[in-house]
Amino acid sequence: MPDYVTKDSGVRQDYASGMRRDTQEGKAHVTLLIPLGVPYNEQFLIRCAMLMSRGMEKYGWRNWELADSDVELERFKGAALRHLMQWITGETDEDHAAAVVFNLLAAETTKYRIQEAACHTSSSVRGPRSRVYSAIWSSLRKLTARTRRSASSS
Repeated sequence: MPDYVTKDSGVRQDYASGMRRDTQEGKAHVTLLIPLGVPYNEQFLIRCAMLMSRGMEKYGWRNWELADSDVELERFKGAALRHLMQWITGETDEDHAAAVVFNLLAAETTKYRIQEAACHTSSSVRGPRSRVYSAIWSSLRKLTARTRRSASSS
């Protein structure tokens, strides 16, 4: 079992109930991504998740995460820019705003994977992190292939 640590700023916030917690300073406030007063189906993150769900039905579970080349990175960048232009010009045939975010997520993920692969292959010693990365990547590819086969047979 890993030896987990609890990160601690050393600064405490006390509450009237007696509860004491580390402060939020310097931490991402992810709750700010959810605007108050906007219904669930209109929340932008939900729209992005719905776009990705439609993509999953069409292309397979986490298919986009298989991208690992500069060609695929450029494809995501081009699609992000195209959808941005469609959003800016007011096209409403698709959720272009959500498509921009999806393609940016995919591009940034692909860029990270390309950089990680370069780090692991340029190292003369492949450490435990690269073995874990390879195992996860291999499992993801197998799962996606099974999902594609299952989707195409139905």
